[in-house]
Formats: sequence, C-alpha cells, structure tokens
Amino acid sequence: MSDELETWAPVCGYAGLYEVSRSGDVRGVDRIIDRGRHWKGVTLFQKTSKSGHRNVRLCCNGVHTWHWVHRLVLESFTKPCPDGMECAHNNGNPADNRVENLRWDTRKGNHADKKLHGTMACGVHNAKAKIDDADVREIFKLRARGLILKDISRQFGVTSANVSMILQRKTWAHVEISS
Repeated sequence: MSDELETWAPVCGYAGLYEVSRSGDVRGVDRIIDRGRHWKGVTLFQKTSKSGHRNVRLCCNGVHTWHWVHRLVLESFTKPCPDGMECAHNNGNPADNRVENLRWDTRKGNHADKKLHGTMACGVHNAKAKIDDADVREIFKLRARGLILKDISRQFGVTSANVSMILQRKTWAHVEISS
C-alpha cells in the first residue's frame, strides 16, 4: 500500500524513531542524527518465525531488540496489552497483521481460535511429538489388554504421565479410538 494512503502511528516506546502502519508495516522515521547528519527512514525488513508470526528489529540508544509486529500494531492503534492478555489473529493467519484482524484476548481464547482455524500444532503437527495417531490407538489396545502404564511408556519412549494423559483424553483427543 502507498505510504501516502496508509495510516501510521508512532511505535509505543519508540516515538520519533519508528512508526507502524494499520496494515502491519514498520518504518524508521526520517530524522537528524549525530552532528547534523540526516537519516532517511525506510520500511524495515520483517523476519518470519517458524509459526508464521512476523517480527522486526528496533534500535534505541544502541540497543537492538526484536518485537512481534502484531503487538506493535495493536499497541499503537488500540491500547497497551492488558494484564493476562495476548494478541490474537481473528482469521488465524499469523502473518496478517492488519489492525482489523487483531485483538487482545486471553491465552485460552487465543488457543480456542487456533483450534477453530485448524492452526493448533497438536498431534503429529506438533514439532515435539514422539508418537503418531497409530501409536495412540496402540496405547489404548495395550491398556485394554492389561499392560501397566510403565510398560506402555517404555515401548513408545514417552513417560508414564504422557500415557496417562492420552488414556484420559487430555492429549491426542482428536484421534478416533475404535471400541
């Protein structure tokens, strides 16, 4: 979007140094730096995390810090993050940082959105998963045959607590288990 048509606001804590747009761009502000030299502000490069969220590196007094773009947008165009809240993307796209797509919500509300949009990293989509859907079904079969949690956990390389959580349907609840 053209800079002339876009609405910009100062980045909270970086007024006079950086601005953020309603669509999620971040730019430096034209300014005079040491000894009268002019610094031309430009749109900053945004790095994309593995989760798809964008962040940008800002500098103040020689200290460089990475910031989530969605938070910069929401804090600059609405209000600071209320206690116990986090930034949520209404459409489930973590790269869509338009102010209209963002809101403050609880962690529980944000996770409910992820489930709704199918972006929750659960089951085999979780990078830390040590088992898969077939293993979960096998865990139920082994337990039905009378094996104890300790023996089942050894077989799959997980803890007894993990097996217990699976059997209680607190984790891997999305896997269908035939009776």
